[in-house]
Amino acid sequence: MAKQKQMNKKTLAVFISAGVLVIALIVIAVLTFVQQSAADQTDRGNTSGNIGNNAMVVQSGDTTYFNYKGIFSLDADGKQERLTDQTSSNMAMQGDWIYYSNHSDAANLYKYNVVTKENIRLTDCAVKYINVVDDTVYFFMDKEIDVVKKGIYRVGTDGSDLRQLTSYDGEGLNVYGDRLIFINTSDRRKIYSLSLEGKDPKVVGTDNASMMSIENGWIYYGNTNGIFRVRVDGSARKQLSEMPVSEMNVVDHYLYFCYLDVMNQVKDQSFYRLDLNNPSKEPELVTEDSAVGICSADGWIYFQNVYNNYDLYRIPIAGGEPELVRGLVSETSAAEE
Repeated sequence: MAKQKQMNKKTLAVFISAGVLVIALIVIAVLTFVQQSAADQTDRGNTSGNIGNNAMVVQSGDTTYFNYKGIFSLDADGKQERLTDQTSSNMAMQGDWIYYSNHSDAANLYKYNVVTKENIRLTDCAVKYINVVDDTVYFFMDKEIDVVKKGIYRVGTDGSDLRQLTSYDGEGLNVYGDRLIFINTSDRRKIYSLSLEGKDPKVVGTDNASMMSIENGWIYYGNTNGIFRVRVDGSARKQLSEMPVSEMNVVDHYLYFCYLDVMNQVKDQSFYRLDLNNPSKEPELVTEDSAVGICSADGWIYFQNVYNNYDLYRIPIAGGEPELVRGLVSETSAAEE
């Protein structure tokens, strides 16, 4: 009887320990989900994928802003307006302000107010991969000059307190929660993360990455070996496709991609999309044209058509034929208006 009671106590202890472990795992999973959800909601002024594609397009409400020899607005009814003649890229939007790299002025950082038409220069250095978070702009220095070296920088939205956070050179900078995630071209194009102060460097992915897009706690990236994904903490790496990738963007549950081979050694350089809900399914052809600068806004996929002088095109996410965005806008300059 005493032995039976002792065994019962041991059994009870095992059950209690197992229950505590299960509860602990559930708590950890919930906390991780909450942290990930908060990070996924980071307002950086544009989508992760758009920023990685030099952000030729940005959306605010039912209005899309895009670059075509200047910044244009396009509302849901198709009404368009030229806002500025300045050629831009790397657009991000906060409130009524569009932050952008002004290629009419050595790619310096500017901000333009879509209501008051104010246009303000914020830096004396070339910028790319702009993220606007609260009152701070994070970006990569694009060109090294005498007083400013390449690396990741931050500056106030009023142009004050320009600071270098790290000397790493790279691409695809994304603010994700309290981390900076980017492709480190200083280290064989591995994916890195840093604190918002440029400290605590971590290697997220050891593969080389041609481009990346962050969605729902996953970093999707591509290279000549195919399409991959990895958790933002570097875990659960998985290959999704063996098709080579140089250009990509994740929109909804689709990964849009193509492989642009300037040496023309790869025959298939068409534009595809992969269904992330069913990645084992053969990728779907979007268009036989080759695409760079893949961006999304208001139910459309925008891209620069390599086979048509890099003109800006768009195609409905729901499917259809590509249309030339240049055909949607007039050639009237902002000054003439």
